[in-house]
Amino acid sequence: MPSFETHIYCAAAVGLAGTALAAVHMHWSWPAAALAGLAGCAGGILPDLDSDTSRSVRVVGGLVSLVLAVAAIRYLTAHGMPAMKTAVYGAALLLIFNTLGVWIFKKTTRHRGMFHSLPLALAFGAALAGAFAPFGKNAALVVGAAGAAGVLSHLVLDAVFSLRPGPLKLWSGDFWATAAFWAAAAAASVWAWVTLDLSLEQLSHLWQ
Repeated sequence: MPSFETHIYCAAAVGLAGTALAAVHMHWSWPAAALAGLAGCAGGILPDLDSDTSRSVRVVGGLVSLVLAVAAIRYLTAHGMPAMKTAVYGAALLLIFNTLGVWIFKKTTRHRGMFHSLPLALAFGAALAGAFAPFGKNAALVVGAAGAAGVLSHLVLDAVFSLRPGPLKLWSGDFWATAAFWAAAAAASVWAWVTLDLSLEQLSHLWQ
């Protein structure tokens, strides 16, 4: 399997691609486009959140927690919450995600289980798209796509290094873990679809 450093480099490349896509194709400002890059980078190392090594958990947990906290802050700001209160809530959410959230993941997952699967990419991308809905369909879809692409880059890299398609799995031997991940992916997808009020026609014209 590739080293953690290899996954970091690959995640950074996906993040840069997301930033360039948002800035050049979607005409975002570069600071705003960096959010798409952050989502791609977080997705690229998200599957290693279930690793038992402290280094992986520290880096992955911190980056993913930052993405979730930023999404929450932007959501609250868009709904008129005062800046000071938003900052306090954002800091609290970052702390909760990076402590309690990481602890729960370590206790309920095993390395290279369903956290290394295609449903995770779908769930993460859809969740980001739903969270960024207040900033427009295009913005939300680009951030969500960048996050999903980051997860896929991790799985593809594992598959290439192991010379087998195992990391690109749709299910595992654990029925409940498989059911939980597919349920999460379905719930996040429906939430994003409804929140963004999407249609197939709109998706087909997104990149035109």
